[in-house]
Amino acid sequence: MKVLLTADLHCNPGWLTWLENEAMKYGLVCMAGDLLDAFSELEIGDQVAHVRGFFYRLAGKTMVAVCSGNHDALELVEPLSPGAEAVYAAAWLAELGEAPELITDGQTRLVPGQLVITTIPYFSPAGLEGSLIEEGKDLKSAHVVPWLLIVHDPVRVQSAISRARPDFVHFGHYHGPEGYSRRSGSTLFLSAGQRLGAAVPNHIILDSEGGLAVWKCT
Repeated sequence: MKVLLTADLHCNPGWLTWLENEAMKYGLVCMAGDLLDAFSELEIGDQVAHVRGFFYRLAGKTMVAVCSGNHDALELVEPLSPGAEAVYAAAWLAELGEAPELITDGQTRLVPGQLVITTIPYFSPAGLEGSLIEEGKDLKSAHVVPWLLIVHDPVRVQSAISRARPDFVHFGHYHGPEGYSRRSGSTLFLSAGQRLGAAVPNHIILDSEGGLAVWKCT
């Protein structure tokens, strides 16, 4: 499967338009969080509406997988048990899962014969990260296909990743202009990085079967 990987788009209208125009070249487009920009002059509600429409249009052209980042978590979720801390969630993003071609926050999905995809929310309810990763591991084993895990900040789930050993971890939160790659055991960690003033977002083109990743930095 030919996959486009990117992250940290921060509601940049030029970058979103570019992705819409490029989408049909790929079997899957993945975005590893921070679709919104908490520091933008544009109201968050307007950003959500804009990005929501973008996702529905994109999913009309190809399969899309996305996880939340720290800029996307807008809703305060009260704790279920006394003494626990309240956390934030990106419910607006998870709700987009009604579209069949959209793999949104907090899902593991099998693309038959091609790929297992797991998306990790930036803030997860207790136990969710582990169950999503275990489900991905089981699907990879049962169907003998590569497994791509998408997470905004991999440090938050590093121990679970080390145990489960997905083939690829695509992440954001790293704004280095040249991107980042590192192999740890059988897992290849990939981040496109970002150049905030560029006309085109940094992105990686991944051949999930052959394991070849090519960076596109402008």
